[in-house]
Amino acid sequence: MIDKRGSFQMFFAGIFIVLYAIFETEILLPLSVWMMAIAIWLNQRVS
Repeated sequence: MIDKRGSFQMFFAGIFIVLYAIFETEILLPLSVWMMAIAIWLNQRVS
């Protein structure tokens, strides 16, 4: 059985790393905050 909470966190962590590696701009700062909020919301929905 796969832990969905763990897989979600790994998935979003991968997205963060890719976005930061490609862009590395301050524009992604507020975007990353929104992404983190969505990730937390999804984790609460899954659990």
